[in-house]
Amino acid sequence: MDPPQSPSREPERPTEQPMKTLVMSLEQPNTAVCPVGITLLVDVVSFAPEGYKTFEALTSESLLYNVEGTKFNFAFSGHPSRWYLQPSCSVTLKALVPSSMMFSDWIKITYFKSGEEHSNCVATMNITCVSSVYSPWQGPIMLVNCGCRNQYPPNPHEDMFDNRGNSVHLPKMVLKIQSPLGFFNTHQLVINCSHPDRVRLFGFERPCINPPYRMVLGPNRPFHVVTHLKNQENRLFYVEALSFPDADFSGLVSFTVSLLENSNNDNSESTIHRIEVIFRVAPWIMIANTQPPVEIYVTRYIRECNFMETIIRYSCAAQCHLAFCPPGETRLDTWIGNEVAIGYTYTPEQLFHVFLDFPWKKELRRFVFKNCLMPNFGYVIREREDDDHLDAPGFLEVSPPVTANGIFYPLGRILIGDGGFPREKIPEVNIKLRSFLYAQNVQDPLELFSAWLLEGNVKEFLTFVPANDRKGFRLLLASPSTCYELFKLQQTQGHGNASVLDSVDQTMLCYTGISLPLIPFLLSVQTCIAYNQRVLEAELGISERDIIYIPQLFRLGWIQDPITQKEVLRAGHLFPNMLNMIVLGSHLGIPKPYGPLVHGVCCVEKKVQSLLEPLGLNCHFIGEFFGHQGDQGDAYYWINVRRKPFSYKWWNIII
Repeated sequence: MDPPQSPSREPERPTEQPMKTLVMSLEQPNTAVCPVGITLLVDVVSFAPEGYKTFEALTSESLLYNVEGTKFNFAFSGHPSRWYLQPSCSVTLKALVPSSMMFSDWIKITYFKSGEEHSNCVATMNITCVSSVYSPWQGPIMLVNCGCRNQYPPNPHEDMFDNRGNSVHLPKMVLKIQSPLGFFNTHQLVINCSHPDRVRLFGFERPCINPPYRMVLGPNRPFHVVTHLKNQENRLFYVEALSFPDADFSGLVSFTVSLLENSNNDNSESTIHRIEVIFRVAPWIMIANTQPPVEIYVTRYIRECNFMETIIRYSCAAQCHLAFCPPGETRLDTWIGNEVAIGYTYTPEQLFHVFLDFPWKKELRRFVFKNCLMPNFGYVIREREDDDHLDAPGFLEVSPPVTANGIFYPLGRILIGDGGFPREKIPEVNIKLRSFLYAQNVQDPLELFSAWLLEGNVKEFLTFVPANDRKGFRLLLASPSTCYELFKLQQTQGHGNASVLDSVDQTMLCYTGISLPLIPFLLSVQTCIAYNQRVLEAELGISERDIIYIPQLFRLGWIQDPITQKEVLRAGHLFPNMLNMIVLGSHLGIPKPYGPLVHGVCCVEKKVQSLLEPLGLNCHFIGEFFGHQGDQGDAYYWINVRRKPFSYKWWNIII
């Protein structure tokens, strides 16, 4: 039995992987993990004490270091590893063998003043060397039958298959038969499958010209007896998956062909030979904001609306198509932003975008948008069960490709809002969605603490934008303290009578009073964001210089928890949340904050421009973004963006 030929797949790593930097400390030893064979950069310059001119490096036997960008100091012949401390110098570190114990290996950097032979100024880092195995998937891959014109999951009772049109991109499985004449009079071949409810195998009963293909193995058909075999024949089958990997399905499917004697497949002793081939179901992959936009979907069109005019202008500037979704009879206009995430799936032969839809309304019978898409799009609808959980794919965020703790995430990591904050017991939410994302096994989800927010949406306090430098992106974090400092500065400069939200409603919020009543709120919200920042830095391998703090204020209020029925304190944005921006390449559609006007210019907008425009980004502040549309919510939830997929091939990821 021959599976489809697997294309030549050399492990493909981007040519410019970000190198992790280890930061030394003179106060106390830091710790790090160093995978064997991976080169890390040791920063010996940034935290060097003032007045020290040279340094020495020393490592344990499991580590190998190299010094570049500086000169050797020949003044101390007895110290063969002393180097001049110059801004251009760098130290690289590589692990040779795994450590025998946790943090049993080390690197020490000793700093010296001019002419000094001995020094107590030592920075130490304790290191654990680990061996990581790079094992890309080498077997055949099959796509999920989730075309927007089809039912998902497909109807198991539809067993006909048009091999003239549908077979182009389906993987093939070929049985090569070479046997004596009459051999199959007393023997037979039986195909079994590990997950017959998750796949369909199409074949024909009798060889002929253009034979009709039917489902021979799948739901309610756990095995298939191959009939009418010739002694010399290549019997062709087509394979398709019926569902993506999930909590109860790893995505690995094995087909076993058994050669039986006496045509008795019930007798295990009659098995003469058995061969097996394993397929992997192509996963669903989410796309980061930093990828170029292709098409914008809007669920609402309002004539003479500045928001719509700006969106149209954006789509032209970013060279992406603008599509208006037909009105839904049973869904709010916010469904495209709240309930849908647009990703993709692919094999070496075919790629198509897939809409992942977790509708909040049960029994979604009539949904015309799905039928308005191009036939080469996929659409997966996961209907609610009889519970109170609302899965919200629109509340997800995904990072750009990152390297953290020696592990490269070429497709980024999905960020999920969760109640996992120390000292609090928050009920789990999004259980089905979380299980689905973990099962894809390519974008290792990272759970953040978002239970302090009114909606629990991680996009309320973070987002990613592209940047025209070596890193390629920046993490934007909401910062109440940055906003407070900005307002405080304007107050000291004599602009204390300006107001927030002056152009939105009749409520005059004089920010001269922010310093007293809002300080407890600022501290509470800032603590939650700071906790998430520490998690992001550790799990995404980013540092302070990769983060931009966006001035944003929140207000706190008591609401009734729908699960516990208890009053809980939650935060919502005080003025339009600028983190809910629309990222279209270098064009950012940012909710207009309606901040204090200083000399006719919003000081909040001016601050944000000064932070983002040096990165090559264009800031466009959009009015009518705030949630003044009744039950429709902020305009941010009226849209979704289809983006260009990552170039990295998922089957080269460690699995």
